[in-house]
Amino acid sequence: PHAGHEAAPCGACDACADPTPAGAREDVSGDARLVLEAVRDCGGHFGATTVIDCLQGTAGERYAHLSAKGSYGRGAHLGKAAVRRLIDELKVRGLLADAPKRSRGGHSYSALELSADGAAWLDDEASALVVDARGGGGVAPEDALYARMDEVRARLRAAQPSLPPLTNATLRAVAALRPAHPAELEAAALLTRQQLDAWAKPLARAARAHARERGDPLPDGTTRPPWTLLPPAVVEAVCDARPTTAGELAAIAGVPAEVAARHAHELCSPFVSRYFARNVS
Repeated sequence: PHAGHEAAPCGACDACADPTPAGAREDVSGDARLVLEAVRDCGGHFGATTVIDCLQGTAGERYAHLSAKGSYGRGAHLGKAAVRRLIDELKVRGLLADAPKRSRGGHSYSALELSADGAAWLDDEASALVVDARGGGGVAPEDALYARMDEVRARLRAAQPSLPPLTNATLRAVAALRPAHPAELEAAALLTRQQLDAWAKPLARAARAHARERGDPLPDGTTRPPWTLLPPAVVEAVCDARPTTAGELAAIAGVPAEVAARHAHELCSPFVSRYFARNVS
């Protein structure tokens, strides 16, 4: 439908794809409180994946002690992707923060913690969180990706303090670019050579993971991207190899011959970059 005209839904334009009125707001206070409670229950020792598993009730035997927590399983109705978006929202609003940690084995990782504002928000029963209802979340896509890249930056800097620094402004510019491959970052001239060598691969990997989790459709309208037919490690191998033919795609370890034959058009370069450039937003 267009301004001044009454028409049946076409099913193709943005208005039909998401009938929520522009500017509509949604109160997600209850769900936000669940996420913050789960982070608190995890004691600031775990990353987003474990917090999500706690809310979903799927933490497994390794983290069996979490099943006794009050938040365990209470977010199963939300779905993992929705919880991830809400975590991104809470990080952008300063209620959650990434904290560098070191395991007993000496490995560095990034854990989710309540910020001082987040703890105060959680303790105040009158606290509310209202977001933009259109598009399934209140945080802008580039802000959600920025939060994810910020997590990557914190984790890697904790493990390797000598890495060249990235300012917040530079990281936001990278998130806005949504690079699917390190070469796209190099072409954009946003980073120095030293920064490219250190950050291009992990930041491009974060952008690709972000696109997969959002379940963005392909340009041909396919609702299930062929990426979902492959394990994440194999997807990374495909993106790094940048195959240009079905034969090159099939030669990558872990890619079934039938997937290579049927989906070479979508999975081979230049379609890889085109897919991400058009669908990570």
